[in-house]
Amino acid sequence: MFLDAVSEPDPPFTLLYIWGPAGIGKTTLMAELASDCDRRGIPALRIDARTVTPSAQGFLGALRLASPLHNAPDPWDAFRALPGRHVLFIDAFERLAPLVTWLRGEFLPQLEDTLVVLAGSEPLPPEWATDLGWQGLIRTLPLRNLSCEESSSYLLGRAVPEDKH
Repeated sequence: MFLDAVSEPDPPFTLLYIWGPAGIGKTTLMAELASDCDRRGIPALRIDARTVTPSAQGFLGALRLASPLHNAPDPWDAFRALPGRHVLFIDAFERLAPLVTWLRGEFLPQLEDTLVVLAGSEPLPPEWATDLGWQGLIRTLPLRNLSCEESSSYLLGRAVPEDKH
């Protein structure tokens, strides 16, 4: 789903929201998606919201630090000026709760040609689903623990002896 969206000229969504309990693999999944971007030559920035002061200035400062073009006069504008699609990954999105209104209403709508991937431990706040401007632009990917059957199948597929399950 992500690779299709990032590769299409007119993607079916602009925001992918990955959510699930702590330790389920959200950060690892986002790292894999970022690696896919690197392999395809798609500019991508990764922000860990655990290290961001939850203010507009703190968030924009984190973007500048994350930019590979951080020496440019305005690294965020320089990043967005790169040709083609861009991806912005934000992990631990729940830490930015004080900024949700600003992000949804002001910051994210200005990101042309940018696919945004958010990861959090809770479902996306309901304001996103009720916002007519966002309704058709969001895809949600809930992550959950494997069932007993799925776990056994996985372990058997990895050749782990049954007595070690």
